[in-house]
Amino acid sequence: MFNMGTTTRRGERGRRPWKIGCLAVLIALLWSGVCAAQIPTEIQNPSFEETYEGVPYDLPSWWTLDGYSSFYSFSTDFWTDFWPTDGDLSVCVCSRGGIGILNGEYQGFYQIVDLTGVGGIIFDAMLLASDDGGWAPFEASFVVTSLEDGTSATVWSKSAEDKYLDQVADVSAFTGPCLLELRLMSTANAVEGYNAEYAVFWDNFAFFEAPVAISASVRLFPDTLTISCNDRWNRCQSRWVACFIELGEGYDATQINGSTVHLNDIPAYMGREWWARSQANWMNIADTDWDGILERVVMFERADIEAIVAAPETAVTVYGELLDGTMFQGTAVIKVIDRRPWKPQWQCRPWKPPVTWRFHPPCRPH
Repeated sequence: MFNMGTTTRRGERGRRPWKIGCLAVLIALLWSGVCAAQIPTEIQNPSFEETYEGVPYDLPSWWTLDGYSSFYSFSTDFWTDFWPTDGDLSVCVCSRGGIGILNGEYQGFYQIVDLTGVGGIIFDAMLLASDDGGWAPFEASFVVTSLEDGTSATVWSKSAEDKYLDQVADVSAFTGPCLLELRLMSTANAVEGYNAEYAVFWDNFAFFEAPVAISASVRLFPDTLTISCNDRWNRCQSRWVACFIELGEGYDATQINGSTVHLNDIPAYMGREWWARSQANWMNIADTDWDGILERVVMFERADIEAIVAAPETAVTVYGELLDGTMFQGTAVIKVIDRRPWKPQWQCRPWKPPVTWRFHPPCRPH
């Protein structure tokens, strides 16, 4: 439970200090040339540790408050150590209980930052409600607006009560001076007000430089999947699709952490079997193409892959990490033969037992 009180901090509903669209145009016109060079190239006060005396609560320095009087905003020194993930403080935006909040009303903070060359912004957030009523009427969002051309995009949003750590918002489409906005917004009308209060806490903002993934050669076996209308055929096919990962010169496949390997969003199977261990061993290392370069072998559930592919073929991405954190990525193509019941009868051929396959590593790694 948390209680914010109902003290009015701002004027009438809808009275906002800035209209963001007008602000963007104004700054774009005034801040050019030398003035544009003065725009910060780093997020100021990213952990909200610096505050100033607001009305009625302390607010974070460098961040400007914007929105409607149906919300509160404050730094968490109001409740010391309520939810900080970096330092002692975070910042909170909260709806006012008992106040009718109209669809689209919001409150939040913004600042202007030069995003030239920035690929992403990483941060922590927590969505919290004062009772068990759920979080559906509200949305927390991170909005970026270019001050050069006025384009705007919501680069992150959540509407479920939870803690969201190490979130990465992709801002690679933006360059130059931009407005960064943190919002809590109503997505439904509450004419008589909500009994509960809904809050979003923000903390630990920083530019995120995505690591470059090394290239990997990926082969799948089988590389052709038949989705049949014959149940006997489906039952007799192997449960697994094997994936052989070969790294480029200077990297060793025995250093692949099997628990990090994914095919699209499907994790590799990890189990008690020796070939299903996260560490490399003689059962999951091979040189099946006899080129003298060892490959790491992982298995994926065939049913999981069939659920994401479509005829006639589907390109998939296999990625993961080495033990030292180096990322790798490779692609492969899966051919798909679809013989399900809605296909023409001539495509549903009589069942034949599939060719069995067993993995025999040709050599034991040294």
